[in-house]
Formats: sequence, C-alpha cells, structure tokens
Amino acid sequence: MERENNRSTTGTQQSLVDPSSATGLDDINECLEPDSCSQVCKNTIGGFECSCVSGYLRDPKNDRRCKAIEGHASLLLSKRNDIRKIALDRKEMTLLVNNTKFAVAIDFMFQTGMLFWSDVQAKKIFKAPIDESNEKMLIISDNVTITDGLAIDWIHHFIFWTSSMGHAIKLATLDGSMIKTVVRENILEPRAIALDPIEGWMFWTDWGHNATIERAALGGTYRSVSYAK
Repeated sequence: MERENNRSTTGTQQSLVDPSSATGLDDINECLEPDSCSQVCKNTIGGFECSCVSGYLRDPKNDRRCKAIEGHASLLLSKRNDIRKIALDRKEMTLLVNNTKFAVAIDFMFQTGMLFWSDVQAKKIFKAPIDESNEKMLIISDNVTITDGLAIDWIHHFIFWTSSMGHAIKLATLDGSMIKTVVRENILEPRAIALDPIEGWMFWTDWGHNATIERAALGGTYRSVSYAK
C-alpha cells in the first residue's frame, strides 16, 4: 500500500484521511468524491468498493467503471423526421424509426430494448423496439406540449419528461397508464432532464428568466438549486 499526501492506495481503491483531525486518520466517505465509481459506490473503513447494476460488469481495464454485458456502444440520434443509431466502434449508421414529425427528446431502456422519444409537433410520446422493426407505439397523448427533455427510470420503470409550455415535470408508467406531475411550483421553462435512479435523484435545466440547474428526489421532494445564472 502506497501513501501520498494523506491518500492511501490499495489497487484501484483509495482511502482518504482527514488532516484536520487529531490523528489525521479519520475516515472520509470517498463515495462523495466526484467520479469515485461509475455506478454503485459503497464506503468502507479505509477504502471503498465499486459495483455494477444488473446488465453490467466491471471493466477489466478500470475496476471503478462498468461496461454493458451485451451489445456495442452506440449513439442514438433524433433527426427530426427519423431516429438513427450510430455505431461508435465502426462506420455504421442504422435507421431505427422513420416518418416522425419532429422527434426531439430520446432515451433508451437497456433491459427491454425499448426506445422512447417525444414528438413536439405531434405533441405525443412514443416508444418502439430498437431491433429495427420500425413498429412505433403511442404511450402518452394527453397534455404533452413542448417536451425537450425525457429520461427513463430503469429501476422503478417510469418515464419522466419536461413540459416547457406546461411549466412542469411529469412522470408516467412505461405504458402511459398513470401520469403524475412531480414538479410544478417555481418552474418556468424546464428543458433537459437526467435521472440517477440508484440514488433517487433527478436533475433538470430551467431556461426561464433566472436560468437554473436544479435537482430533486424522484418524487419531487428535497428540491434544491445546483447552479443559478
């Protein structure tokens, strides 16, 4: 074990100590440090442990990172009138869904192989399998105005989206059978949204007059401003 500047390293795990304590040996929660683990972090006395959620394995080149068990890394692209998949390890682009009116926000659920997107002209949210079948299904059609942000909670199986015209953030079950507003107060123009369902947080941007980046629990409680213009 090596020790340098109050930081000890055993393999790829690091143990931070508090130099302001009487002995300088009080344990610090390394999981609070940015980028300690890519998915799940467990703090231990004198170190920490990284693990992966279902569908992922530890990266053999970096055991703090997780890699998908199946499939190749791809970039999903909404191109107004269609949705495409671009391979990151080779020159290949695949058309997934065509004849969209104005596809904007997009997300993917790995466990089910299902693609979700918003169409701001149709004012609806759709889903389709990513196996190039081009079979799209309508899941949400009521009260969907301008939806620039959309994210999937792959643990609890909900879809979250921002409603710029409705000044709200909403969620629904993945089949659209239950819709609920989770953030409505003091929100002007919500756009992008991202989820951390493991820790139970959502993050979004508000492009209103006093632009902010905010976070809240997935149910809309414990709301706070992360950045204000």
